[in-house]
Amino acid sequence: MPGQARKIFTVRFGGKSGTDLVITLVMLLLTGVSVTVYSSALLAALTGSVAGFFISRLILTSQVAWADALASFMSACREGDFTAHLDVGTKQGMPARLAESCNAITDLVQEQASVIARFSGDATGIARGVVDNLNQASEQAEKDASEINEAVSTLDGSVKQVSNGVVRATEASAHASKCANDSNIAMTEALGSMAMLSGELGNARDAMQRLDGFVDNVGNVLSVIRGIAEQTNMLALNAAIEAARAGEQGRGFAVVADEVRNLAGRTQNATHEIQAIIEQIQTGAREVVSVVAEGDGQATVCEELIETACIALSEIGGEISAIESATTEINALTDAQRGVVELLGDRMEHSADERRSRLESNGLRSMAEDLHKLADKLSGNFR
Repeated sequence: MPGQARKIFTVRFGGKSGTDLVITLVMLLLTGVSVTVYSSALLAALTGSVAGFFISRLILTSQVAWADALASFMSACREGDFTAHLDVGTKQGMPARLAESCNAITDLVQEQASVIARFSGDATGIARGVVDNLNQASEQAEKDASEINEAVSTLDGSVKQVSNGVVRATEASAHASKCANDSNIAMTEALGSMAMLSGELGNARDAMQRLDGFVDNVGNVLSVIRGIAEQTNMLALNAAIEAARAGEQGRGFAVVADEVRNLAGRTQNATHEIQAIIEQIQTGAREVVSVVAEGDGQATVCEELIETACIALSEIGGEISAIESATTEINALTDAQRGVVELLGDRMEHSADERRSRLESNGLRSMAEDLHKLADKLSGNFR
């Protein structure tokens, strides 16, 4: 009643017979007390029980007319048609109040069925939305994980290529170091040989210079012999002149003088030839001395160049050793980098799984909150 607190009773099946429930419900409805029920099935059952009870009462009281109407109403309710209304042909008395109560129950059932349908649709939409979001998030997570795995694989391949390149560089530097060492040894030996050659060329130059001195001495001796031959020729000529003056007495002396003059002439000719040969020997000796001196200079230059090359090879060997050390360090770093890349891949995969689980958890929590709100809204309609 208006202005007064309304008592609310909850009707449940637990432990009561159908007749007791019907009596209780009817008494509550007739006294104007609000009733809270928890399912449309319960409402339908109560409706059927109430109707059955009153049908029995009507049959007992011979009120057949509105009992038939109530039976038709209950038949429609049993078939799930809660749009039917009970009309007993009167608006007074217990039949009217019974019809009003039954119609109120069917209206409540229709209203709650509509709410349940909306609740079901909303829950389905929420579930679909959550599933779609989870699917999209899962697909995005899988895509991200795939891209990360691809990037990690590419990086791992690059690290492996670098590692292989470092290994090849190490092998090449080791080979270059061996070649440089062998070249240094060969250049050192060549330096020794060039030093020996330079010494020999110096000795040859000194010997040729001494030979040139000897040839000069021979030339001097030939000059003396040539002078003696000229004087002998002059003396033989004077002797021939004196023998010619003596006539027959000097004929024998003239013959001797002619022979001496011939020998002197031959001696002069020989000395001229020897002088020419000595001059050729001197020219050749001077040329040899010049060539030897030039060769000695070239040998000295080659010796200096070889020494410079040996120093350069030693420096190259040191640089190659430094390169070997650097490549060894790079190889160690690439091995460590490969381990980091593998660890990164594992961490990325684990992170993707955690992200996927977090998204699923958030989606389920959101869906549970939405369902809880709808359930509160639905339960509020039954109070």
